Amino acid sequence: MKTILRINYILQKFYSTILKVPPHKMLKIERIKSLLIIISLFASNCFCELPDANITSEKENGAANFTHETCQLETVSSKEFRTFYPVENWFNRNGVIELLVRFMGIADGHIALTANNTTDNPRSVSSYVISLGAYNNKVSEIRRGHILEHKTNTPGILSEHQYRGFLVRYNPRTGGIDVFPEGSDIPLLHLDDPNPLMIKYFAFSTWDNRVVQVAFNCKAKDAYSSLPLNDADDMSGQRKTSSEVGEVVEFLVRLKGVSDGHIALSENAAEADPLYLIVLGSYANTVSEIRRSKWGANMVQAKTPDIMSDQQFRGFLIKLDRKNGELLVYHEGSEIPLLHWVDPLPLHVQYLSFAAYDTVVVQVAFNCKIPSQNVISSRALLTTTEREIAVKFGY
Repeated sequence: MKTILRINYILQKFYSTILKVPPHKMLKIERIKSLLIIISLFASNCFCELPDANITSEKENGAANFTHETCQLETVSSKEFRTFYPVENWFNRNGVIELLVRFMGIADGHIALTANNTTDNPRSVSSYVISLGAYNNKVSEIRRGHILEHKTNTPGILSEHQYRGFLVRYNPRTGGIDVFPEGSDIPLLHLDDPNPLMIKYFAFSTWDNRVVQVAFNCKAKDAYSSLPLNDADDMSGQRKTSSEVGEVVEFLVRLKGVSDGHIALSENAAEADPLYLIVLGSYANTVSEIRRSKWGANMVQAKTPDIMSDQQFRGFLIKLDRKNGELLVYHEGSEIPLLHWVDPLPLHVQYLSFAAYDTVVVQVAFNCKIPSQNVISSRALLTTTEREIAVKFGY
């Protein structure tokens, strides 16, 4: 599937830059590519069932509401870097520092990579400072001390309602720094320093009169890290844990697309009503809703402008009580539900599936595991269009 996504990206660049295909013809090309992706999904048998029991874990100390992961937290409220963490545990096998950080705040998430653990050093010339959502959440940049090295427009990159993840890579041999939106292969920021710094610590801050929550050092919890893989890359045969009791099921889904991420929950492995349909970023990415059938009336709707992004995976936690019919949708890391509805006639949901709307293309990552303490990998990655709701409701 990763190969398919890479081919999709290369084709887009080839059509638009080399062949100079006009926009009105790109629509037909996108439909053909979507059909090929659907065929590949069916060929790989990409479906499975929901677990039969409750997999809810208690919130651990310092874990925010990351039910599938345990994360270290820090709340920053000034431009001073106060707490310094050694980078020695964040080197990958190639000697490159890899640090996954998630920010939740209205603007100004800052990361310092520095040689010393002193409060005055991070803004000196012997350090790198990465600023995400600077200037009222409009731009992001890399500085070496006070010297601006790279700047790019990133309107709305941070959110006060949702944690948004970024992977920072630093190669101390070449001086290369890359900052990726979580789940993306394309760097948001890049710097090649001809005089690389010997980085020993990292730290977080924001700007004056801001409050930003930081989650890092995230690790998969045991109940999820032990799930077996098979050649079809589905999740059938999940083993139960000692905490699995009751009828509550919860799962984490990350979506990447311009709008319309659809999550369907069904009693049967077929596109048939009744079912629960969660639509995120509907109506040109302005609202989100829950329905009890594919084309039925909204049971609940909320205004959610720009909830989806085609530049970054956005995470959502779905919690369903199959006994009392309570369905909740959270931003990843949030304790306040984005959508909440109680079905008076609950469905006994067994399957899930993903879709989008019409020609919209959405990438879906779920059952995410963390092979090391700082780099996220996705075990199941799909690209979905409206037609793919027929790919079995499986998790």
